[in-house]
Amino acid sequence: MSAVQAAKLRDFLLWNLEPQNAGYNYDYLLDNCATRVRDALDRVLDGALQKTLSARPGAMTYRQQIDRLTSGQAWMMLALDLGMGPSADKALTAWQESFLPMVLQRQLRSVRVADGVGGLAPLVLRERRIAPNRLTPPPLRPPDLRPPLALAGVAFAALLLALRRRAPRAYALAAGAYLSAAGFVGVVLGCLWTLTMHHVAWDNANLLLFNPLSFALLPAVSRARRGGGLAAPSRALLALQLAAVLLAGLLHLLPDGAQQNQPWLLFAICCWSALAYSLRGAANPEGEPA
Repeated sequence: MSAVQAAKLRDFLLWNLEPQNAGYNYDYLLDNCATRVRDALDRVLDGALQKTLSARPGAMTYRQQIDRLTSGQAWMMLALDLGMGPSADKALTAWQESFLPMVLQRQLRSVRVADGVGGLAPLVLRERRIAPNRLTPPPLRPPDLRPPLALAGVAFAALLLALRRRAPRAYALAAGAYLSAAGFVGVVLGCLWTLTMHHVAWDNANLLLFNPLSFALLPAVSRARRGGGLAAPSRALLALQLAAVLLAGLLHLLPDGAQQNQPWLLFAICCWSALAYSLRGAANPEGEPA
């Protein structure tokens, strides 16, 4: 940077240190510790940084980067993946993808700016390592969640069907746990969409797979444990839930803007199909069809 640009950066950082300027509404994708550094540099470079990086395609989507970086903590990765909506699957520019410090570092290495005499010079002249990394580096690519979640769905479905005939009480516990978890997840997803400013969690199609309607099916599981048939309201709710799962699958087939939630579709289709079959296959004490 020129002496004038360096002075402008110094003045901005000193201004930013003042208590009335230090706080901001943190957004882990759009306005975080890395984007603040990026934007401060872009400010004194008169927009040259944004112009350069916006013209380059990003390597991954928000979902892929987040899954990759949290893959070492499986529960966190699954929770974040479940909570992200379709905006996490849009193609990014290098400017957008620089919400990650390591991506910003890599991009800055190739940025060239005016040298003040009619030419271009590299923005980064040299690098110096201040402290070595002692953590295991994340993988270069995100894991494919489809096989493990599909396998988990098949395993749970097989468990439900096996317990339905052989151990009604255990079946009720397993089915009740699934419905309670699905209802709780639905409440969380709904709150993220309607009560927060986390844009990446809005319009989440996973609400069709897991939603608060699941709580209303708990009495049907209790009735099935006692040998009772599926009551008319429960049949209607179950049909509505199966229709929601079907709609989620159809939405995924849309050519543009589809949410990349195939792993959760595979898991939910297995679980809801087994639950519907086991509940509708129940017989009442008089032996009449459910």
